[in-house]
Amino acid sequence: MLKILVVEDSAIHQQAARLQLAGHNLTIVATCQEAQSQLKEAWDVVLTDMMIPWTDGCEEMPLGMTLVMLALKSGVKKIALVTDANHHENLNSRALDVFRSVDPRKGEWRKGFVVGDSEVIVTNGGGRTADATTLQILSSEDLYSEEGKVKYPLTGGPYNSKFGNTTRIKCWAEVLKVLTS
Repeated sequence: MLKILVVEDSAIHQQAARLQLAGHNLTIVATCQEAQSQLKEAWDVVLTDMMIPWTDGCEEMPLGMTLVMLALKSGVKKIALVTDANHHENLNSRALDVFRSVDPRKGEWRKGFVVGDSEVIVTNGGGRTADATTLQILSSEDLYSEEGKVKYPLTGGPYNSKFGNTTRIKCWAEVLKVLTS
């Protein structure tokens, strides 16, 4: 069981973390200020969003890399910055392409980079389609089977299609698996 700090202000991504990382000693905070306070403790893993508020009531800012540096300074050995921001629409997310930890053509994770004896993964490719009710990550088979076509109907056009009854969630468990393998 790992001691994991998740820094995420989105309720749906927080719930996904709770479900995917069940069995670990998990703490979830929603602001940079809360994370900074928590980093006074020892953590095995820190998983952070890119866009988070400094304090409650503040707008989101690209503080994820600041938290990565604070986690490194605190001696955390396994760190990941995971964003669901679209790199075509968000310049901060686009900047993460240079660190790409997911090969989008193959859907394969690659190891991140090492700073001292800490490993860091930075990715804007960590989102998955999930059932909107259960937050269960869905495979292509789930979506395109006869049952899936009924349960998750495809809507929209060729460039803006979306499966009904689904949502996008971060794949915290996949990131943790890559960090710890």
